[in-house]
Amino acid sequence: MEERVAEMFENEFTYPDGLRHWFELSIQPVPEWTVHLSIDKHQNIILWQTASEYNNSHFEVEKSSKGQAWSKIGTVKGAEMSSTLKNYSFIDPLIQAGITHYRIRQVDIDERSHYSTIVSTTHTLQHFMADVYPNPLDASSVVTLYSDHNDEVTLKLVDAQGRW
Repeated sequence: MEERVAEMFENEFTYPDGLRHWFELSIQPVPEWTVHLSIDKHQNIILWQTASEYNNSHFEVEKSSKGQAWSKIGTVKGAEMSSTLKNYSFIDPLIQAGITHYRIRQVDIDERSHYSTIVSTTHTLQHFMADVYPNPLDASSVVTLYSDHNDEVTLKLVDAQGRW
């Protein structure tokens, strides 16, 4: 059997609005399955493939921001018994700024489990939008803010004379 070696790729992605983002894709070797991480503007897509399965109940997708405390964010049913390639995926729609680590816990029917290697991504989130209506503003106007960040925001509405 040939030795499996980790591979690292640097990729650039350009969004339709022209914003460019670099990300690294790390593919780590695992004995019976491989795990990949696909990234887009709004979600992380965790992809994995098994070469064979024996008494495989399910997979648990886990997430961590520091690689120490892990949270289960989803479960995907396994094939139980298979001798053919099987492809699986899970979408994490909650993208956080900074580094996010993922791993998969494969759970057998008898509750024994195995962990995949860890795949990681770094996001620099820079999107911010606001909707204000009706325009011109009046006492019944509504302001809706959209942001990639989960931070507190201070909003000041200023009229044409600079009053707020």
